Amino acid sequence: TTFLRGDGAYAAAGGGKINQYVSTVLTANDQSSTTVGSWIDVTGLSRTITPSATDSVIVIHVDLVCAINNGDHFHMRVQRDIDGGGYGDWNYNVGVTTDSVRKATGAGGTKLVSNDQTTSWMGGTLIDSTHNSTAVVTYKVQFYLAGGTFTVNRSNNATTGNSAARSLSNITCMEVTA
Repeated sequence: TTFLRGDGAYAAAGGGKINQYVSTVLTANDQSSTTVGSWIDVTGLSRTITPSATDSVIVIHVDLVCAINNGDHFHMRVQRDIDGGGYGDWNYNVGVTTDSVRKATGAGGTKLVSNDQTTSWMGGTLIDSTHNSTAVVTYKVQFYLAGGTFTVNRSNNATTGNSAARSLSNITCMEVTA
């Protein structure tokens, strides 16, 4: 099969095909944390995929619905584990060499006082071209809180009424073959 390029020449079609698509939707809204200064796993927001080729690319997309109460800023990141070898960072934070800078995928922040709260969304799309494996790859989402209370899939108001919000978060992985 061929296609017409923008410069008027014909080229062979191929590559860039989505080989597999997997997704996890997080419906639970009971995770809440006041732990400050540590990366915390978002319970249930992870996804495994088994690449069919070592040179394929994995596209990871995350939507994290969260809230912060009496806090100041928060971050999100995605960690990768290949075949049970342990979680770690990969190429999305190349160049960050100091622990005083959060190696984050997404960040949010607002100065909230006097029991104010805000519901927010953090998300991002990451490209993993360095997995170099056909073993199981697991991606998990974590958050980092600088102060206050962080909740997942809901506003900090756990009651019903106009100020109580509930939502869904998700992580999607797609393998794109060469």
